[in-house]
Amino acid sequence: MAQARAAAAGVLASRDAKKEVKRLLRELSGGDAELRQHAADTARRLIEGRAGLALLTPFAPQLLDVAATALADGVAENWRTRGHMMLVAAHVAQTAAQRRRCAEMLLASVNDPRGGLRANALDGLGVLVKAEPELREAVEPILLHALRTGSAAERVRARDALAKF
Repeated sequence: MAQARAAAAGVLASRDAKKEVKRLLRELSGGDAELRQHAADTARRLIEGRAGLALLTPFAPQLLDVAATALADGVAENWRTRGHMMLVAAHVAQTAAQRRRCAEMLLASVNDPRGGLRANALDGLGVLVKAEPELREAVEPILLHALRTGSAAERVRARDALAKF
């Protein structure tokens, strides 16, 4: 985590941050699973601040593609990479179509065997519904169910997601 924070700070401090984001995208799409994980960790840290989010937002289509690939690969992809990309995709999605696409990916992940991934999916769904209220009808029952029956992490994420809208 410290490495990812340092890498994110390096991207933000770079004289050519856009070039650094393009390098990050290449790593996220590359064949090296370890590099993908590190790049996903870095992207996750970038969305924590306004400057990083603003830097990633223009690349929303590519980041959604990366998230879709990571999620489609299921257990073949590292669970941390998948979890981070869920949240990155939810935060960078800017159009209604992008938010719907992301919601479909996250909704397909709410039953993942890994609790951490389910929690990230719930968190991301809250972000999406806040930006796209039309998704509430599909998402709210899932959040309410997680609030009643989920793990401690899922209950917290569902509660926080519901509070966003």
